[in-house]
Order: sequence, then C-alpha cells, then structure tokens
Amino acid sequence: MKRIFGILLASSIWSLSGISLPTNTLAIAQTQENSDLFYLYKGQRISLNQRADAIAVAFKKVPATRNLAAQPLYLQLQQALQGGVRGITPPKVSPLGENFAVVSLPTGTRDVGSAFQKRIQQQPYVQTTLPVLSRSQRQETIVLPNEIIISIDPQLDESQRQAILQQNHLAVVRPLRFNRDRYLVKSTSAAGTKVLSIANRLNKVKGITYATPNFD
Repeated sequence: MKRIFGILLASSIWSLSGISLPTNTLAIAQTQENSDLFYLYKGQRISLNQRADAIAVAFKKVPATRNLAAQPLYLQLQQALQGGVRGITPPKVSPLGENFAVVSLPTGTRDVGSAFQKRIQQQPYVQTTLPVLSRSQRQETIVLPNEIIISIDPQLDESQRQAILQQNHLAVVRPLRFNRDRYLVKSTSAAGTKVLSIANRLNKVKGITYATPNFD
C-alpha cells in the first residue's frame, strides 16, 4: 500500500471569490530549504527540502459499498479548485494511490497557495493535507504522513514496549509483518514536518534500535 507524505500551513489572506491579485508580486520558490528537515538512515543524515509548489491530500476513506460509477475523489477535488482567483491557472490534481493525491500549486504568490489550500481543506471528503518533500535539489514527490517505522529491542517484554510508546506519545498503527519487533506508529503530539524531528529523536531512545519516517 502506498504510503504518502505536504505543507503550506500559512493563513489565507486572499479570498477565493474572484479577487484580482497585484501584478508586481514575487513568484514563490520551488523549494524551501530548512536545515532542520532531515532524516536518519543507517546512521546517515539525509537532507530534505520542503516543496512550495505542491501539497499532498489525504482523502477520507469511503465505504467498500461506494457507488462504482462515482467520480474519483481526485477529480472531484480538481473540479472544486476551478476558478475563484482571476488570472491564476487552477492547480493540477494527480492521483497517488486510491486515498491520496498531489496538488501542483500555481507559481504565484505564497498567498495564492494558501488560498487554494484553504479551499482544499473545506471539501467534505478531504481528511488532511500533508507536506511534500524532496531530497537535495531533485524535484521528487516524497509525501510525509504522520507515520514512523520503529524497531524495538527484542529483549523487552510487552509492558516495557508499552512504556516506551506512552513516554514518547506514540500510538501503534499496526505491527509489521514477519517481525514482531517492528511497528508502524504515529505521533499523538506532532504532525507535518515535525514528524521528522520525532523520528530522529526516537533513534536516541533506549530500547528503540532504529526509527525512520514511513517513506515509500
């Protein structure tokens, strides 16, 4: 199952109801460099950039009995983002698995991206938006959900494992197959790019042999 990773949590200043934008505004950068954005892999620090030209969307899960003739959610979102800001091309919405999509934002001002994100979050079938990251200067699409893979010392009993989870504000999403010591967990205290910091800190916790964000 695809596991996914978005941002742009700025407040919306421009309304989506036909506001004309100034013509002398600066274009937003394609990536936002931040020295705090990295993850650890086999002891190595892998730097990341947060993309400002895209966000990911997680859709609410729909019942299995859903009408098969219904329009896919990513296409519903594409229609919902049409129009509203004069002179700006609507974002393109690309599916990413069944329950996710990536929205390519227009290269206007930061306020334009915030306005479109506000509209995205207003859709009843949208669960949340997620950061989109890339490594180095590549234009990759790495979606960051609030999920971390951890491996726990096999010598620890169940009560010790639960204590580690509680002390670090982690909830088990599910144990991973074929290894009783590995778990997919989520933070109950942080989300967005802060999940990277949580995963990095977990590598220093006694009883956890390694931790890494759940990149696909």
